[in-house]
Amino acid sequence: MSNRRTIALVSGAVLIAIGVTCVVFMRTTEQLTFSALSWCGKVEADWNARDFVRPGAAGVTDRGAAWEHYDQALRLTQSIEQANQPDWTPAIDALRTGARLDNARPPVDWSAHYDQELVPVTLQVTTLAKAAAEQATRELPADPTASVALLLDVATFAVDHTRGPSLVHEALGTTALQEVIDALPPEQLQAMPDDALEALAQGLSVLDLHFSPHLGSAATDIAIFGGALVADPTELGMLDIGIADLFRYGFSTRRMAASAVLDVAGAIDTLDQSRGMRWPQRKSLFHELAAGLSASPNPLASFVIRNWIEIEHAKRRVLADLRLLRMAVAWRRGDTVEPLPDPLGPGQLQFIEDGSGAKFRSQGTDDVDGGNPIERSAPPRR
Repeated sequence: MSNRRTIALVSGAVLIAIGVTCVVFMRTTEQLTFSALSWCGKVEADWNARDFVRPGAAGVTDRGAAWEHYDQALRLTQSIEQANQPDWTPAIDALRTGARLDNARPPVDWSAHYDQELVPVTLQVTTLAKAAAEQATRELPADPTASVALLLDVATFAVDHTRGPSLVHEALGTTALQEVIDALPPEQLQAMPDDALEALAQGLSVLDLHFSPHLGSAATDIAIFGGALVADPTELGMLDIGIADLFRYGFSTRRMAASAVLDVAGAIDTLDQSRGMRWPQRKSLFHELAAGLSASPNPLASFVIRNWIEIEHAKRRVLADLRLLRMAVAWRRGDTVEPLPDPLGPGQLQFIEDGSGAKFRSQGTDDVDGGNPIERSAPPRR
């Protein structure tokens, strides 16, 4: 066989091999894309089937869509902050209207990732909650019952945001709920009349029922943002992705995005199946999943889980504080104090009675990997 013929045969074989590799690569990319978009579609279907109807914590609920008024309140907050002498009344009134409507389903645009214009609006959640809580605190001595109703409306607004579609909603809603709890120190409970304490006890019970300690928005967050990247990989241009990373995925940004969505989807599914775990065990699972995704060669998969454990721990810390407040209110009213489950620890929240009042304490700590227990004291019983 001549050298020329040998070279031709070898060249042909190489071209065939390259062609086969390209076909296999394209089919694998199509399969990954289909699987990723199918998972995103399931997340959307689950979201659409979810029930967002809930009672308002203040005890007054009418039919209607809460988030239309929340959006109005947040947009008003943007303009109010820029005023020399801000008047919070219009924004607080819109918040309270939304909190007293029963349908707390947030609007979601599944056709594209987050509207950049809505981000600064959403960031006003804690600003508005803080302003409303401060107003309620100022008015508490003059009208405790009305002030408690305002605080419970703000808390409903906050909890509704923790059930929003993104990690931003969930984190800011959690911080907003903490603003309400911080507005009710022991001296405020001591000054409250019986009717205000009763309304507060009932409202806190409603909030406890609807405020989940678990990370809730990771799936929708990935389905909206990650799904958009899979459908339109040109959006990856806004991320810092190196040549080596692109080479690993054959310079196919769609393949990279689809692979990342499926990697993260596996972690989310694992977390969803572990909701029955107490926090010490679940926290270990978070660290294990984070280590796995951080070691992923896919740069899109390696960064998304970073804030997950902090958000869930923050939710658990706030829920522990909410339950300590419930126990303190029960004590102040003279009711039987039932120890409640500790969202941060393996058992119940602790209750210590002394001659001047009572102290309530979590077993778990206020930091993810250490810190101190959360504590609350209560004035003497009535």
